[in-house]
Amino acid sequence: THVGDVSPPHSPPHAPEWGDKLSDEALTRFCRHGMGAHRVEALEEGGRRVFAVRTNALAALPVRPGYASYGADAYFDESWRVLRIERCEPAGSAAGRVGPSGAARGFEARQLTTRTFYPDGDPAAWEYAKFCVRSSVFTLVTVVDHLFE
Repeated sequence: THVGDVSPPHSPPHAPEWGDKLSDEALTRFCRHGMGAHRVEALEEGGRRVFAVRTNALAALPVRPGYASYGADAYFDESWRVLRIERCEPAGSAAGRVGPSGAARGFEARQLTTRTFYPDGDPAAWEYAKFCVRSSVFTLVTVVDHLFE
């Protein structure tokens, strides 16, 4: 029994089934009600309210050769539909080699450029961006919120 089943007025809605864990709806749930919930920021963009879960602060961290960098900022509209994902990635020759087509190898520079992914863009790139959000939120919450603070 979930506490929400016993005392609904005092608990948020409870949905025990995640269904497709890789869907856009699952990303929203992960960020709004799951591991990223305490990191949600309310922002104003073009006169409308948006919500963001930001992890691009991790992008400058070094990673082993062959691995993609951490970080991705997810943005949601007022109805919590995902609008876009902004990801800081290594600039220069390594840019474009990080992602669904393969990992960058042998880059040392930490100069970053921002790449934006949209739900209606390249499907493989969109799935990769969502993976980066989930992985980076998990890393940020574990290292900073759980172990450090």
